[in-house]
Amino acid sequence: MGEGGDVKKIFVGMIVAIMFSGITFAGIEEAKEFVKAKKYVEAEAEYRKVLPELKGEEAADVQFQIADILQTQKKYEEAIEEYKKVETIEGASQEIISYALYRAGRSYTALKKYAEAEAEYKKALPGLTSTRAINTQGYIGNMLRYQKKYEEAIEEYNKVLKMDRVAPNVVATTTNGIGASLQAMKQYDKAIEEYNKVEEMKKVAPFNLYTAAYSKGTCLQGLKKYEEAIVELRKIEEMEKITPSQKSNALFSIAQCYEKLDKNEEAIAEYTKIENMKGISKRRIGLAKSKIEKLSQSK
Repeated sequence: MGEGGDVKKIFVGMIVAIMFSGITFAGIEEAKEFVKAKKYVEAEAEYRKVLPELKGEEAADVQFQIADILQTQKKYEEAIEEYKKVETIEGASQEIISYALYRAGRSYTALKKYAEAEAEYKKALPGLTSTRAINTQGYIGNMLRYQKKYEEAIEEYNKVLKMDRVAPNVVATTTNGIGASLQAMKQYDKAIEEYNKVEEMKKVAPFNLYTAAYSKGTCLQGLKKYEEAIVELRKIEEMEKITPSQKSNALFSIAQCYEKLDKNEEAIAEYTKIENMKGISKRRIGLAKSKIEKLSQSK
């Protein structure tokens, strides 16, 4: 009779466990549907309901999803707090812990807390592989550059270039980062060498080609080589998939070069192009108008 009672208890326990398992699975699936529908508050609530029933990697995954939902809503401080909980979950894999640290770094970056972001990226890096590891190494370089630690940034960027299977576009982005660090230290000639490398690359995204050309042009301005700067900046006008904002940046710098060369008519012509552009900020148009007025008065 005692053994029969024990068996009955075990059987009831199994049924309850299966029921809870089914409820938990349904809750996770419902949360996923809420995410697809961009109903983030409801999705977070569903994930939080099921989390206490989970352990190990399953718990870590749901905890990660809660953090991701908050990050998607730009609730970065809350997201960071939730990402950091992932590494406290017993049985969580190193892979998901490292990815959570990486994502915490992205939230710190969005908050412009670059030192904190750098720390998270460095903690995450040993557990990351392939493309994610390459990107994270590049982000470490970016964080140091944003903190104006230019020599350290260059060291970190060079580590990217030494990694295996780095995509051409990542090489271009990293090389532009090295150039930007050198440019910030007013080492214009060395920076131009880096930007030249990008301009010679193939299979590179338009943004990287724009960045290289624009930055090279501004380096030449820094060297007071205004004619050469104009030639370089003109390349941007001919680029495919250029945005109005990028084009206006180039035109504004060209106009500034003409001003330095005392060619006010040419400068006015460039500023007028900006004044008539669509898809750019009112501030940029206002600056162009102000320049036109000032140069017209000095004729």
